Amino acid sequence: ALKRIYPPASSWDKICDLLNAKYRISIDPANGDRSMTKSSTYLPRAYFVDNYKILSDEEKIKQFMMNQEFNPKQTALLEEDPKFLSGVRNDSSSGKADISSYKLNSISLDVSTPQNGILLLSEIYYPGWNAYIDGVKQKILRANWNLRAIPVTKGAHAVDVRFEPESFRRGTFITMTSILLSAIGIVYSLYKKKKRTTK
Repeated sequence: ALKRIYPPASSWDKICDLLNAKYRISIDPANGDRSMTKSSTYLPRAYFVDNYKILSDEEKIKQFMMNQEFNPKQTALLEEDPKFLSGVRNDSSSGKADISSYKLNSISLDVSTPQNGILLLSEIYYPGWNAYIDGVKQKILRANWNLRAIPVTKGAHAVDVRFEPESFRRGTFITMTSILLSAIGIVYSLYKKKKRTTK
């Protein structure tokens, strides 16, 4: 079950922006009419940042994200070190991320960045999701409370994000083993039956 649902932020609009919510329900205070309006501040489903800060304590993460100065367009708040990235930059990223395929259990992206950066996805962080950069498995990090982040080296890359839970692999193994054992049992019993009838 998800332990972190809504990211902490100074306003509901900022929470919606982090979660890539494009539309808001607006209410006319005069007559109570409701309508859908498109936001101009929501973050893309996939984008690059060059700056990051590492915090692992939940209370400190909340405080940092509630601060008005926190700008998720420029900085990723990570809970572990991306290691290969060479420090914090002060310029905004010029990296590009285009989603080429979006399915229930997989996302494919074409990305390019002139320097090492963090690819942020407005997708909920959840165990079982794996990232592959040019076919090489890369760990997905938790960013901005409950979203996904993938460290990417400079250059152009194909990124695939797939849901591959360990429970599914174990279940598949058990199922295939059961089918194989059942088939062996059937063949063996038919062989024994045939052997008895030939005597």
